Amino acid sequence: MTAGIDLDNITLEYPVYNYSSLSIKSALISKLASTGVINRTSTSTVHVKSLDNVSLRVRPNDRVAIIGGNGAGKTSLLKVISGIYDPSQGQRRVQGHVTTLLGTGFGLDDEATGYQNIILGGIALGYSRKDMIESFDEIASFTQLGDFLNMPLRTYSAGMRAQLAFAIATCRNPEILLIDEGIGAGDAQFMKRANERIEKFVGASSILIMASHAEELLDQFCNKCLYLQAGRPIFYGDYHEGMEMYRRDYNLAS
Repeated sequence: MTAGIDLDNITLEYPVYNYSSLSIKSALISKLASTGVINRTSTSTVHVKSLDNVSLRVRPNDRVAIIGGNGAGKTSLLKVISGIYDPSQGQRRVQGHVTTLLGTGFGLDDEATGYQNIILGGIALGYSRKDMIESFDEIASFTQLGDFLNMPLRTYSAGMRAQLAFAIATCRNPEILLIDEGIGAGDAQFMKRANERIEKFVGASSILIMASHAEELLDQFCNKCLYLQAGRPIFYGDYHEGMEMYRRDYNLAS
């Protein structure tokens, strides 16, 4: 079975109730609108459209950077692809096992140990308990967390959490990996190991979709670019062409 992602005219809306009772209300409407399209359906409810008519085709060996300003819809799109969110409109077809790295806390428990979180995180990603127990040694070696794996997650620094979450997400060589700013908290040595691991599975005909503001990371791994503005697709195609458009729009140096 060949991995692939097909999104057709995806729209994602969610309601915000009791809008009129918020302490900061109409004065912020223009600022809120920059994070998506807002439609008022009553005096107390608005609907935020975080994705607006997004279509996308992704195939093996595609390494897609999702770029755009804050609130452009990058994380929402990753959550639709992963199945965390169901689209309000449009069709989503995803073929292949999807592994997500959407922040360093997804599927993890602050009171559980590192080893326990390996199991919990793996189950949240669709792997079996047996799969994750078999991965203990490999994850311990990759993260180099040592005795901290026997300690509660709440004792970990942000960098240690990032290392554990990344190792869990990539321990089974996923067919499709979705990353949302997920590995930026690690130190230089960890980033080197993480980069090597991504290169390994990308070279094995896997799909990578990465949302990040870290251009060095995107430059290293991505060959395509999806540029979003207020939830709408502005460009999808060659990575360098899309990044140049983004830099121009935001007056960023090349």
